[in-house]
Amino acid sequence: NGGGGTNAGGNITLSGGAQSGVSTPGSVIVKPQAGNDATNAFQVQNAAGTSMFTADTINQRVVIGSNVTNASQVNLQLDSSNVLADSGTCSATVNQGAMYYNTNSNSIRSCVNSLWSDVVTTTGLGIMLFGVLQDSGANPGDLPGLTTASVTGPCKVSASTSVTTSVTVGACTAYSGERKIEYPGATVTLTAGVANGYIHLCFDATGTLTQFGGTSPLVGLPTFSITAPLLCLADISISATANVPAAIYDVRTFTTSEKEFVTTSTTAPSLGSIVVPNGAHVNQPALTVGLASRGVVIAASGTPSTTAPSAIIAISGPGWVKATAGTSGAIVQTGATTFGFAVTGAASATAYGNLGFSRSTFPAAACAAGVAASPVNCDRSLYTLINIK
Repeated sequence: NGGGGTNAGGNITLSGGAQSGVSTPGSVIVKPQAGNDATNAFQVQNAAGTSMFTADTINQRVVIGSNVTNASQVNLQLDSSNVLADSGTCSATVNQGAMYYNTNSNSIRSCVNSLWSDVVTTTGLGIMLFGVLQDSGANPGDLPGLTTASVTGPCKVSASTSVTTSVTVGACTAYSGERKIEYPGATVTLTAGVANGYIHLCFDATGTLTQFGGTSPLVGLPTFSITAPLLCLADISISATANVPAAIYDVRTFTTSEKEFVTTSTTAPSLGSIVVPNGAHVNQPALTVGLASRGVVIAASGTPSTTAPSAIIAISGPGWVKATAGTSGAIVQTGATTFGFAVTGAASATAYGNLGFSRSTFPAAACAAGVAASPVNCDRSLYTLINIK
């Protein structure tokens, strides 16, 4: 009991002992006096005064680091074990919620419902957890962009209705580069587009939405990674005037889409395009309607390779595919106008010649950036429920 004090040096040891004449040992208890609970009733700081550990007896919580977000990272280091088998007890009454790190399996293990289980991570799920979260953003679930045509939906990229060199991007939660990204939505001023070139609008390795400029759909793509692929939202085709869109191709993929790594044979495919099987590899399709399809490209290196995966494709589930024509509620297939671009039509008699089912319509008018109709007219992809038949 009493006021504060300072120990000028050395260690302070608190030991619980047995009271004279009592065989039961005592405990070390640190607590404020009655009526004196505080948000910092007990604190451990470093030499610079930065809080490492705080016991908040008012709000009944223990804080590691600061309870206010800041730029200083303070880590809670778990115990680790190099044995695959769990040695600690985990039952309905012992260690529920306990955690440790297993260096044998490189996983965090937690005692949940009387069983030791792995804590799921973005690394552990790999490309299964790659893409936009469907029920996120201001219009959750609106993947076809129906609330406001060609504008709404999680991380939807659409042409500006007022500024010719801008696009709007909807808010969303996304997984890219093995990280969860909470993107708030923004108006993006285009700066990386050369005349008749392309801008790949993608998250970079730091989670920042970035413009990757190039002279073609295969040039300027973000660095391809098998273990930490970067998510692209749109390929923006630039008109004869720098940074003015001629078309916006939606290339989003979603966390619920089934994905696969592929090698590419003779011609590298672009984002959002259909690929066809070519032996053990995939390739850009010929200009023929209704060819057997393998999937839609959602990440790519821009360079063909038959020895190592050079692209990731969506093979089932929701997605967007670049198109030259099409109507909602129709069969999506390879087209005869642009390599890898889709059209809709009657069901193909070719095995696996039907990519899926469309839920959007290709615009009849050309993209006119800066006018009220531009979001619809600039949206040159078809929303497709991929189900190859």
